[in-house]
Amino acid sequence: MATGYSYDQLKAALWTHAGARVHALLDGRVVPGLPGLLEQAESPGWDCLQRGALSAQAAREAAYLVELDPAVAFTDRVLRDLPRDFPGFGLVLVSTRALLPMREHCRSLSEVQTPDGERRPWRWWDPDLLERLLPELSPSQLDELFAVGQQIVLIGPGGWTWYALRDGVLAQDARPLLAAPK
Repeated sequence: MATGYSYDQLKAALWTHAGARVHALLDGRVVPGLPGLLEQAESPGWDCLQRGALSAQAAREAAYLVELDPAVAFTDRVLRDLPRDFPGFGLVLVSTRALLPMREHCRSLSEVQTPDGERRPWRWWDPDLLERLLPELSPSQLDELFAVGQQIVLIGPGGWTWYALRDGVLAQDARPLLAAPK
């Protein structure tokens, strides 16, 4: 007997909690033409993680936070097509927070300080990087990452993995897909 979940089951699981809001953090360095895609998206809202006016090149390479609506085709494009077509596209955040507080939280994580005190940009939404780093983060770093009580969902072509902070401990729930989505 095969074990796993259908795409529809995994998608529905994102909105199971009362008041759940789902945001995709999309990387313009991975998804070509992302600003244009967002302009045409059926979404409750979206915003760039970078502050201020951007050059056309910077806008193409920026990361964007997009609120998803389970009833529109754009959401299926993000959740089903991007993981298949553009591995490393970004990640999904599930919380009860609106777009602007989530954007500010994501922005607050987008810079790190090196041991010599220098501040550098950090594209923490890279799923491969995050998956490797999460088990290594200290309790205070986990508290900072999950400060708004969100779950982080990494979506790959073979399955989805939920991460959350429960009672101060990193929890991981891997959910394999039954079959590759069409």
